Amino acid sequence: EHQIHRRAMPPLAPLQPQIEAIFNDAQQSLAKHRRCAERLRALQRKADARAFAEALFACIACVLPIFKREPAAERVVEFVVRFLTEAGEDDAGEQDELIGRICLPLLGLSDARDKAVRFRVSQLVGRIMNAMPEEAEVSDDLFVAVEERMLRRCRDKVPVVRACALRALFRLQDPSGPSDAISSELLRMMEHDSSPEVRMAAISTVAPSKPAIRGLLSRTRDVTEAVRKHALGVLREKVEMRWLTISQRAKLLGDALADRSPSVRTAAVELVRGWLRKADRQLPVLLKALDVASYETAAERVVAALLRDKETAGLVGSVAADWASLAPEAVLCLRCEVEALVAAADGGTAADEEARDAALPELPPFCKALQAAVGTASAASEEAGGSGVANYSLVQLLRLCPRLDFADEYGRAELEAALCALLKTLSIGDELLPLLAAALRAACGGEDGRFQRLVQELISEVDDPLEEEAAEAGPSSADALGADERLQAEQQRMLAQARLVELHAEVKSRVEEEDFDAAAALQKEAAALTAQLAALPASRRAPEDEDALRTARCLRLSELLMRTPGLALGSHEMDLHADATFLPALAAPRPKLRALALRCLGLRALSDGAQAAKLWPLFVKALAHDQLPVQLAALGACADLLLVHSPAALLPPSAAPEPPPAGAPLPPTEDGCAGALLDLLGPALRSSDALLSASAALAACRLLHTGRVASSALVARLLVFYFQAEHAAARAEPLAEAGLLEVVGKQALELLSDPRQFLSVFFASAPPALLGSALLPALRTALSAPAGAPEASVPVESLASFVLALTRPAAGDKGDGAAEAAGEAAGEAAAGP
Repeated sequence: EHQIHRRAMPPLAPLQPQIEAIFNDAQQSLAKHRRCAERLRALQRKADARAFAEALFACIACVLPIFKREPAAERVVEFVVRFLTEAGEDDAGEQDELIGRICLPLLGLSDARDKAVRFRVSQLVGRIMNAMPEEAEVSDDLFVAVEERMLRRCRDKVPVVRACALRALFRLQDPSGPSDAISSELLRMMEHDSSPEVRMAAISTVAPSKPAIRGLLSRTRDVTEAVRKHALGVLREKVEMRWLTISQRAKLLGDALADRSPSVRTAAVELVRGWLRKADRQLPVLLKALDVASYETAAERVVAALLRDKETAGLVGSVAADWASLAPEAVLCLRCEVEALVAAADGGTAADEEARDAALPELPPFCKALQAAVGTASAASEEAGGSGVANYSLVQLLRLCPRLDFADEYGRAELEAALCALLKTLSIGDELLPLLAAALRAACGGEDGRFQRLVQELISEVDDPLEEEAAEAGPSSADALGADERLQAEQQRMLAQARLVELHAEVKSRVEEEDFDAAAALQKEAAALTAQLAALPASRRAPEDEDALRTARCLRLSELLMRTPGLALGSHEMDLHADATFLPALAAPRPKLRALALRCLGLRALSDGAQAAKLWPLFVKALAHDQLPVQLAALGACADLLLVHSPAALLPPSAAPEPPPAGAPLPPTEDGCAGALLDLLGPALRSSDALLSASAALAACRLLHTGRVASSALVARLLVFYFQAEHAAARAEPLAEAGLLEVVGKQALELLSDPRQFLSVFFASAPPALLGSALLPALRTALSAPAGAPEASVPVESLASFVLALTRPAAGDKGDGAAEAAGEAAGEAAAGP
C-alpha cells in the first residue's frame, strides 16, 4: 500500500512534525480518524491560528500530486474533510476561518498543469463544501473563489476533474434564479458532457426545478445504460410525482418500463413502487395520475410490472374486481390480469388454471357491461368531442372477449347476438370494427364457417335492411318541423358541437397542467352545452348520407372478412361481393367509398392471378387520375400485387437499356420490368403531396428489397427523394390535416410521416453495387434540375458522401469495386457540364 511521504519543504516550525505524525496515523486506517481528529483539535487550540493553518496545508499538499485513487490518499482526504467540518459549537467560528485559510490556497492551485493537482483540489474543495454544517458561514471571498474556479474546472479536459468540480458547486446553485450561472452549467453538463460519469454526477448534483426536471427526464433516454438507471433513481428520491405533468409521467414510465436493459427496467419498477407507496398503495390514484384513457400503453406497462410482483399483484386484482363499474382503471386492470393469468395457465399448473378461471368474468354480466359501455360511448359521441373514457372502456372489454370462457352456451349466444348487432349499427365507429370482428370470431368457438356466414349475413342486412327495422324508428321529430326551424336547429347544433370540441381540447390541456379548477369550470360549460344539444330536435339524416354509410360499412365488413387470417373464401363468394358491393362503389361520388372499394378489389386480386391481371389497368388508372384517398388505395393495391404475383405478369416489358459507353464507372442495373415500374411510381414519387410521395417511396423500397425488381434508375430516384429538403421538413401536421387516417391507418401514417427513417434502413441493406450504379444518375438528376425544382435543393456533396460511405467495404473485405466505381461516378458528374 502506497504511503504518502512529505516532499522536500523549507525548514518547518516545531508544529509541523506533530501534524505529520497525526497524518501518518490517519492514513493507516479509517478507524483511527476520530482519535487523530481529537489530537489535531487539541494541537489547534494551543497553536497560533495562522501557523496551524500553514502547517496543516503543508501536510495536505502532500496528497495533491497523487492522481491514482490509492487507499492511503483517499483516507487522508477523508480525514481532512472530517477534521475541517466536524467542529464543536465552541469552535465553529474558528473552524469556519480555518476552512477559508485552507480552501483559498487550494483554489489557487486549481489551474495547475498537473491533472492530479487539479483533481485533488476539486475533490477536497467539493467534499469540504458539501460536508459543512447548514449553519456554517462562508466568507464572500471563498464563495466567489469556489464559484469562479470550479466553473472553470467544469470545462476541464479530464472527466474526473469535471465531476468533482460540479459536485463542489452543489450548495452554491440557486435553482429559483433563471439566470443562475451554476444551475445553467450543471444542466449543460448533464445534457451534453461526453463522459457518462460526469453526466451522472450532474444528475446527482442539480437541484430540482422545472428546467432540471426536464433535463432529468431527458437523461432517462440517455445512450448509456448506467446514466438512464441513475436518472431514474434520482427521480425516485428527489422528484415528487405531482411535480410532473401527466404527459411527462406517461412518457417516463412508458419508455423506462420498455427499456432494452433489464437493470433500467428494474429501476423503473422501483420508481413505480415508490410512487405507489407515496399514494398510500392506492393503485387507482396512481393510474388516474397517468390518465389511462389517453396514455394506455404507459398505464398497461405499469399494471403489467405490478402483476409480476407478488406484493403488488393483489392490488391489481382488487381494482379489477370493480370492472362492472366501467371505470377505465378497473377495466384495464381486468384485461391485463386476465391476459397474464391466461399466459401463465398455458402449460402451467392446476393452480394457475384455477386462478385464471376465477378471474374470468361470467358471460351474462359481461354482456350486460358491454351493452352499458356501448350506451355510454354512444352518448359521449353525440357530444362531438366528449370524453373518450366511455369508448376506452368499450375497447378494453372488446379486447378481452377472445380470452373469455365460452362454455356457457346461453351466454355465448347472447354475446354473439350483441356483437352482431353492434357490427351492423352504423353509429359504431369504424375503429371498433376489427375488435368487434375478432370478438365475434372468438364467440363462434373456432368455427370459421359460422363466423364467415354471420359476417356475410350482416353485410346483406346492412346493404338491404329489413322493412321492420326502418319502421321501428317511426317519424322523427325533425320531420314535424318546417324548413326554417330545421335550419335553425342545425345551426345551433353545429355551433354547440364545435364549441364542445374546443372544450374537450381545453379540458385535456388543463388536466395535463393539473389545473383542475379550470378543468372543472370547462366541464360545467360542456355539460350545459350537452344538455342544450339534447333539447334540440333530432337531426334528420339525408338519404344519400344513409346510403353512403351503409355502403362504407359493407365494404369495411368485406375487407375484414378477406383480411381474417386462416379464412379462405371461395372464388364464387368473392365474385358475389365484387359484383354486389365493390364494383358499384367505384362509381360513388365520395372518394372515401372509391378508396374502400379499390382496397377490397386489391384483396380480391391477391388470391387470383387472373383477377390481378384483369383489375390491374383499373388500379393504374386510379393511381394516375383520381383523388388522393383513391390514389393511396390504388398505390397500396399495386404494390401488394407486385409483391405477391410476378411483375412480369402485370407490367409491360421494358426496352433494353442502352449499353454504357466505354470506360463508364459502373453499368446500370435494369431488369425487364424496371422501366415500366419507374413509369408507374415516378409521378407519385415526384408528387407535391407528402403522403403520396412517401407511400410511393415505401412501395419502391419493398419491391427492391424483396428482389421483385432491380433498377439503378429507381434507386437513384429514391436517393434524390431522400435528400430533398422539403421532405425533411414538417410532415406530421399536413398529414394530420389531410384526414386520411381511415384510408391509410394509424401505424402506416406514423411510418410515412418521416420517410427518411425507412429509406435509411433500405439503403443500409441494399447491395453496394446497386447503390454505386445509382449514384451517377442521381447526381445528374440533381445537377440538371431547373432552379426552384425540388431536385435542385439536393446537396450533391452530401449525396455523394452518403453513397460512398455505404459502398465502402469493411476492414479486411476486398469488396466488389462498388466504392471505386461510385467515386469515379462522382468525379465524372463533377467534371460534366
